[in-house]
Amino acid sequence: MNNARANILSIGAGSLYHLSPYAEYKDDVIAIPFAHYESDKIYVRETSIGYIFAKDESNEISAIVSYLPYEFKPEDSDNKALKNLDKRDTTALAGLAFYHHEKWGTLKASFSGDILDKSNGFIGELSYLRVITMGALSIIPSAGVTWYDDKLTQYYFGVSDKETHRSGLSRYQPGDSWNPFVGLSVSYKITPQLTLLTSGRYTQLDNQIANSPMADKDHDASLMGGVSWTF
Repeated sequence: MNNARANILSIGAGSLYHLSPYAEYKDDVIAIPFAHYESDKIYVRETSIGYIFAKDESNEISAIVSYLPYEFKPEDSDNKALKNLDKRDTTALAGLAFYHHEKWGTLKASFSGDILDKSNGFIGELSYLRVITMGALSIIPSAGVTWYDDKLTQYYFGVSDKETHRSGLSRYQPGDSWNPFVGLSVSYKITPQLTLLTSGRYTQLDNQIANSPMADKDHDASLMGGVSWTF
């Protein structure tokens, strides 16, 4: 993300469609609130809250707390075997993020770990994005890779011995996984305060996930649309 003006707050609401990799899983369309805030020290970006403790014209290092929205609800699958598996919960992460800003775009590197004792796993990201502004229209393409360690991959896509006995699925213990993604966000300012926006993201899943008995797809996709108001 390019350096933003200080003390900018936007809040909004929209709808999110998520195509889950879980087998015969209900594809949700849910209403979501969202916010974006930038100041000299604090920011809210997507699902992360950050505190900037080192910054110059091109670089930024921050401590972050973020929300990981992944979850598995057995009752949301039409697959009889998956209905007998354990629930997998959303969680919160804490860690560090580094941004490097140039005219040609922004590079991001982040590393964080589960702080709610769900998977006790870690997640990392390397990504690139660029803001392209054409009058009231802004286009932000992005690409990168997300790494999940073996504990996090196991928590969301593994099958334990106990679950094997209940469900009849084969025991599955995946290792860590590397998951490349591409994304695109588009926004249009109707007025200086009111903005229409949409974004999509497609992730190609590592074989450690795609080969899970819990999955019937080798990808994960989401599409969001909404409006925001800038103060």
